[in-house]
Order: sequence, then C-alpha cells, then structure tokens
Amino acid sequence: MDGTDTTYGETLTLERSASARLWAELLLVFVGLPGLLFAVRGSVRGLIIPLIMLAGLVCWLLLRRTPGFDMQRLWNGRDFWRHFARTLSVMLPLGLFCTAFSWYYEPERFLAFPLNAPTFWLVVMCCYPVLSAYPQELIYRVYFMHRYAPLFRRPWQLMLASALAFGWAHAFLGNWIAPLFTALGGLLFARTYLRSGSLLQTALEHGLWGDLLFSVGIGWYFYAGSIGA
Repeated sequence: MDGTDTTYGETLTLERSASARLWAELLLVFVGLPGLLFAVRGSVRGLIIPLIMLAGLVCWLLLRRTPGFDMQRLWNGRDFWRHFARTLSVMLPLGLFCTAFSWYYEPERFLAFPLNAPTFWLVVMCCYPVLSAYPQELIYRVYFMHRYAPLFRRPWQLMLASALAFGWAHAFLGNWIAPLFTALGGLLFARTYLRSGSLLQTALEHGLWGDLLFSVGIGWYFYAGSIGA
C-alpha cells in the first residue's frame, strides 16, 4: 500500500509539474509575446505579415515533430461542403450586421477600399486568406488547441482560451474593435475547427471574414498601417 501511494504521489507531482510548465509556456508565448509586440508596435508596422508567416512556420515545424498529431488536419477536405454551408449560415446574418455597423460607425470608410483602389483591393482579397488567415489559424487553432488541450477540461474552455488569446494578439493595433471582433471571430473559428478537424476549413472561414471586413471599411482597424494614425 505504501509503495502504491508513493507511486501515485510521484505521478501526481509530475503531472502537476508538467501542467505548470505548459501553463508557463502558454502565458509566455500567447500573452507575453503579444504584450511585447504591443509595447513596440510603432516599430513593427511593416513587419506584421512576415512575423505571422514566420510564427506559422515555427508552429508547422513543431507540429511535424509532435507524436500523434495528424498532419492531414492541415489540409483536410472531408465533408467540406457541409461545413462550408454551416459557415455561410452563420456568416450571412453576422456579415449583414458588420456591414451595417461599418455604414453607421465609419460612413466615410464604408466601401471606400474597393471603390477607390479596386486593383489593390483585389490583391488583398486574394492574398489575405493565404498569407494571413491560414498561418494565423495554424497558430491559434491547430497549434494552440492541440498543444494546450490537456490544460482544459471542456472543449468550450479550450475554445474560449483560443479566442481570448487571438483577441489579445490584436491589441497591438491600438483600438478596441480589433481585439473584440477577433475574439468573437476566434470563437467561430475554434468551433469550426473542432467540428471539421480541418485547418483548410477554418482558414477559409477566417479569410472570408477578413475580406468582408476589409471591403466594408472595418478592415482599417485591422491594418497595421493604422497604428498611430
């Protein structure tokens, strides 16, 4: 009995130690580093996309070395249309709300991007889902939710943690719209990822939302060039 108790106590201590290290890592990487980015935001405005892509590459390499992780999740088209239909059923009413919000809150920027710079607008519409949305979802959905799942007892807790971390990552933009909207969007993307098991699906959803917000005028608040403007 004494030997069993000792083994159990040692195992529990190791589990708590591993959990503490994982929490420390989460706080350092997903709270501390965005906090540092906030502190130096004026100096990194032109480096945001390269930094996102670099972080996505690091997460991809770490996932490749993670035992038991299914790399198919990075490009999983199973039941694509069913999940895409669910995405549209949510996006249509909420997208109308965001459009109305932009028209009311920022009337001078409403539809200004596609009307005033149609060529650049088309470039952004094509590039944003690939260069920004995909690596962000790799970081905040696939890597975050796989790496830190042991810290949360319920899926909704993991979803909420992912969404809050995603919102906090946008605090460096220096306005209230970006963190709030990205945290709410993070909940949608996390739900889609848990349901579909597909980075492709969540990146597409993220990309569509980003394209919509940039088109109707709210995208200014997510643009690094707006810092200090």
